Amino acid sequence: MASKPSKPKPFTYICILFLIVLLFFITSTLRELHNEFQKGVTNYPGLVNNPKWFEFIEQEKRDESINIGLVNFDGMTIMDEIRTKVKMVMVDFNPVEEDKVHWSNLFPAWIDENSPSNCPELPMPKFEDYQELDVVVAGVPCDQDGGFRNVFRLQVNLVVANLLVRSGRKEKGVDKPVFVEFIGSCGPMWEIFTCDDLLWHGENSWVYKPELRRIKQKVLMPVGSCQLVPPFAQSGEICGFDLSISFIHTCI
Repeated sequence: MASKPSKPKPFTYICILFLIVLLFFITSTLRELHNEFQKGVTNYPGLVNNPKWFEFIEQEKRDESINIGLVNFDGMTIMDEIRTKVKMVMVDFNPVEEDKVHWSNLFPAWIDENSPSNCPELPMPKFEDYQELDVVVAGVPCDQDGGFRNVFRLQVNLVVANLLVRSGRKEKGVDKPVFVEFIGSCGPMWEIFTCDDLLWHGENSWVYKPELRRIKQKVLMPVGSCQLVPPFAQSGEICGFDLSISFIHTCI
């Protein structure tokens, strides 16, 4: 006669139930610890490794929120580097057509005073779409063949300068300081962003706190030497800031 299968003992049920409860408890504890760690990272940015240039700006801004405008830069790349919560916006503009607009068009060797001035236009963003910026981060294009006389590089620098004076944060109608970070081996155009405003410099990285009044004067001036001043100025005088001799400059 075949023996009947033995029934599980109550002790076996108790062990299984205990293991299930223990597994649930361990899972819940680990999830809670993970959430606490993430909260600690948010509250204490020093626990994470931000880029050095951003750490410098963060010290200047202290506990204030930070709005960043990105010019000619991959936003996802920047977001991957910065571990602190910030608000970022991509600044949209049409790159200049370098096959149609050349450096010599902006800075001709000579100007016919008897012919009307004809300066090419460098497209700009819709500045009203970008407001309350605290930082502008720009990827500086660098044409190794053309050196520093790069029309797109000039356009990027002018976009940044205009963002500073038109899209910066204001408090009670007063302009607050806006920081600029240039990234790229060619660096910024020193004719626009001077050594006096440079706060920090690392490898292929420049942090500025520009004097807004001086930048406003710059963006009001015509670009290049392709345009003559109005008739009431001296005959033959060229209007605009001179970028015709662009060179590598080092702030000491």
